[in-house]
Amino acid sequence: MCILSRAQDVQQARDAFQARDAAKAIEIARRGLEHSESAELHNLLGKAYAISGQPDKALPELNSAIRLQPDNEGFRFDLAQFLLNRQDFGAAITVLENAQKRLPHSAQIQLALGVAYYGQVRYDDAVRAFLKTIDLEPDVPQPYVFLGKMLEHARSHMQEIITKCAVSERSDPLNPMLPCCGLRCSWLS
Repeated sequence: MCILSRAQDVQQARDAFQARDAAKAIEIARRGLEHSESAELHNLLGKAYAISGQPDKALPELNSAIRLQPDNEGFRFDLAQFLLNRQDFGAAITVLENAQKRLPHSAQIQLALGVAYYGQVRYDDAVRAFLKTIDLEPDVPQPYVFLGKMLEHARSHMQEIITKCAVSERSDPLNPMLPCCGLRCSWLS
């Protein structure tokens, strides 16, 4: 299969997926994969299976995309998101910890790992993951929101949270999401 044809299959499958036409995305991706391996088509096929209510078919396709492109952050995130949506927090943690080893500077992976830890009631690990997300991307509001919602589980990290919130508040004082769900650092200290 020529590269142009594969690129067309990927684009057509992506367009169908974005239009939420799972059946068409599945058809295009499967047809494309009959001619050659493509990490993008496996990923799109897995996501299309997921939204069409076929999770048993989604998982191997999402894993195939990662097998073909192990350093693709988006593919690893898509697999983790699929597992989080199924509330399979243990499997999501495994996927995300492996992703973190390959992509240690990914704030998206770190944030998702915090969510997975929280889902497994591993609050201390979740707090550490959210704090590390802040270290990687201090302007992303989600870790502050999560930390703000779980302060009662973060007592041993309170000084570090206050410090990070103060830094964020100084850098963007008008952002209502920062820090900690709009709460000001003066309230925390």
